[in-house]
Amino acid sequence: TFKLRSGAPLNWSYSTGTAGWIYWAFLRLSYPLCSKLHFRFDPEYTSADMPLYMCNCVWMPMGMTWTMEQIDENSWDRNIYFCWSPDSKSKKGSYILRRVLDGSGNELPALQEMMTGIEQRTKVKGTKKPMQQIINGWPGGGGCCGLLPGPDAQRLLL
Repeated sequence: TFKLRSGAPLNWSYSTGTAGWIYWAFLRLSYPLCSKLHFRFDPEYTSADMPLYMCNCVWMPMGMTWTMEQIDENSWDRNIYFCWSPDSKSKKGSYILRRVLDGSGNELPALQEMMTGIEQRTKVKGTKKPMQQIINGWPGGGGCCGLLPGPDAQRLLL
């Protein structure tokens, strides 16, 4: 099981639109409660269930189930199933997660596809992806749940 601290500094980017800020606010609220998204992979690391836990031990039912299934070497089906329709994948909420850089930092074809879609303001499921994303907190995670500059902040600002 891999655990991702929900709302932690520098672990996710968010849209600069209204929905992105609302999502950011909910995740920031989950951070002081030590919320973690658990990625429970199968032995081959090709699929995972993704339950959310508060205080690292209390499962938080959110009215939906999150999963990931590998499609190919660089793509994963990121599925969302709502509790009122557990056998039917949400078409609006589910998406394909694509790797855009390899392990050495080299660009993969999906990076240019993504950038072209952003530059051309192509709608994806009714939403245009913004050129700018917001990221939580500062490296080094200063005070106030990582929102204040940490020891590395001055180096990054130079």
